[in-house]
Amino acid sequence: MMLVMTDPKKPNLLKPLIFCFAFWAIVGFPLWLIGIIINEKGEPNGLLFLWWLLLPIFAYFLIIFYNRLVQELNLVKNAWSQVDVNLQRRSDLVENLIRVVNQYTIHEHETLITVTQARSGATGILNVKERSTAEQKLSTALLSFMAVVEGYPELKANQVFIKLQDELTNTENMIALARELYNNQVVRYNNQIQVFPKSILALTANFALASFFHATEEARHKTPKVRKILSWEQNSSD
Repeated sequence: MMLVMTDPKKPNLLKPLIFCFAFWAIVGFPLWLIGIIINEKGEPNGLLFLWWLLLPIFAYFLIIFYNRLVQELNLVKNAWSQVDVNLQRRSDLVENLIRVVNQYTIHEHETLITVTQARSGATGILNVKERSTAEQKLSTALLSFMAVVEGYPELKANQVFIKLQDELTNTENMIALARELYNNQVVRYNNQIQVFPKSILALTANFALASFFHATEEARHKTPKVRKILSWEQNSSD
């Protein structure tokens, strides 16, 4: 799934090159003018040569900085793809859990509906901030779902359900790791486009800040409880 940044525009090198040419013209014109005056007096026209030399120097560093920012952006996208893969895996596991639970007579139908809606709401979202919010709603709904399961011994003893719980626990751990790697890469990328002079390049080339993917305060406190339930279930099956 493609990552959507704060600004949906794609990076473009054309604007920075135009900016570089304009800066070269503004700075270099006085040198060119002074060079002509000096040349009329019979002295070497070194300033005129320096003026022409500035353009390839500016363009060289511009391209170097641009390529580095593109590399950093691609690393952010790659890190997000790892997060997205694990989130999709969790979504599939939740769907399978719901199917197993539907085989039993459960009175708390609202909880199942909430989990199903939360799962559907987290599917197909490209924006990181919106995806983060949707995933937290799913985590909260899943927590309530697991609490309901506590009242159904037959369901807890189902081997398929136990296996899915174990896979869900491992997936939650992988999501946490992928989230940390992604956020670390976001910090590095955002720092690159905010420091001078790369900030000027980032502004003219449409490099937008990347959004962090983090859990809410409520989810941070509730996540250990979910893992505790899952671990207890696994131990009880032994």
